[in-house]
Amino acid sequence: MTTLENLKSNENITWILNNSEITDKLDDCYMTHFTGRVPSSMLSNLRSWFELNGATRCGGSVAVGLGSVNLYTSNYKGDNKITFTACLAKNNLFNN
Repeated sequence: MTTLENLKSNENITWILNNSEITDKLDDCYMTHFTGRVPSSMLSNLRSWFELNGATRCGGSVAVGLGSVNLYTSNYKGDNKITFTACLAKNNLFNN
């Protein structure tokens, strides 16, 4: 499990959250989804962050407070497509 401050300190995750589609606005949280290709340096940074916080290099789920962030990547070298989903509390994480 990690903290919201740790999550917000990673500029790549912040960029993805700001460019994610909000799929559901619940009373206490937002659910978001992002699918797309990212630069190799961003992918490497995301993989490292998820690995340091309890997931694998190819992705997985990391608990953030009562919510979570999830990353799914390809095992194949050169495939920079990711799927990122999150369910996080509204506490000023999003500008919407």
